[in-house]
Amino acid sequence: MPRAQCGDRDACNLPGANAAAPGDGNLDGVVDAEVIVGIFNWWRSPLMDDFNNDGRTDGDGLGEVLNGWTGRP
Repeated sequence: MPRAQCGDRDACNLPGANAAAPGDGNLDGVVDAEVIVGIFNWWRSPLMDDFNNDGRTDGDGLGEVLNGWTGRP
């Protein structure tokens, strides 16, 4: 359940309680600073954070993350 719709704060913080969002590289339901760090840690990698399936983590993936940014640090 997206955080904005979750009425129980403790339930919202459970792993898997949040649906993955576009650009959510770690699948925790939010696109935040942790995902940005992942993009740069895996830059040019063929395996991680390849959001457009072009075989690498690059500027296109970063754009996907920024488009889904939730504003959380």
